[in-house]
Amino acid sequence: SAEVHDEPNRPNTKRQHREPKIMRILSFTIFSATAHALRPPAISLLRAWDGGAGASTMRPIVERATTVPAERAAASAVAASTEAWAGLWVARIEHFEAVEFTGICVRPHYDISADGAVVSHVHVALGALGACWVSASGSLTPSPDGTCRLIFDDFWVGSDAPRPRDAPSRIEGSAVDAAVRALGRLAFAPSMAVFPVDYADLSPDEGIVAFRFTPFDSCIVSRRAPSGDLPCRAIS
Repeated sequence: SAEVHDEPNRPNTKRQHREPKIMRILSFTIFSATAHALRPPAISLLRAWDGGAGASTMRPIVERATTVPAERAAASAVAASTEAWAGLWVARIEHFEAVEFTGICVRPHYDISADGAVVSHVHVALGALGACWVSASGSLTPSPDGTCRLIFDDFWVGSDAPRPRDAPSRIEGSAVDAAVRALGRLAFAPSMAVFPVDYADLSPDEGIVAFRFTPFDSCIVSRRAPSGDLPCRAIS
């Protein structure tokens, strides 16, 4: 399958494509030179991300960071509050990358508010079988033990549109919407929704976080999208 790690909302023309990239490089350079400069693991992760690396490739960077006590302390501090998490996050997930050879492409997005409210929009492309949006909403609960818990209580799906649909209301939603909501709640396992935070640098412009999905020992690297970006489709 084709590479799915483009940044959200890439403009289509060559001129428009170059200018945001140049602006990103300039802003990254300026920000790195300030008193709030990104730490070395974050710089390495961002460079790998911009080069198209998946979570499996970035995992060694994360694992090296976990051996540094100061980085472990920083990750635990980030996990203890949701105030600095606000924004749209794009994730690269190791266990999804492992099935890309089948033609399945998955692009997860997490829209997080400072109070911990979260809406997940995952675009799933199945090649010739089509594509759709799978969405959920709930809360991100911080913890002082260095983990975060994602609890979802509403679930819905949407067609292969450029953007995901909003959550359908219980009054106006269809029978399919009601069935998806019910099945999602039955299938969701809170015990599997605890994610250790292995690395975190939540600088205002270039936040990047690495989690671990322990049932699959899977690395998840998530990057905060530029302000104003919206979820976009995977490319199959």
